[in-house]
Amino acid sequence: MNLKFTKTITYGEPFFIQDINIWTQEWKSTGEKIDVKDPIYHR
Repeated sequence: MNLKFTKTITYGEPFFIQDINIWTQEWKSTGEKIDVKDPIYHR
């Protein structure tokens, strides 16, 4: 799966993926993890 950095958001700030606000959805853990590099500091 290719993931693309879109923006940094604060907790509760509306953010939509395919017209769905991610904060209004119930999330379930898949047990999978990813490492994300900060787009500015690259760490």
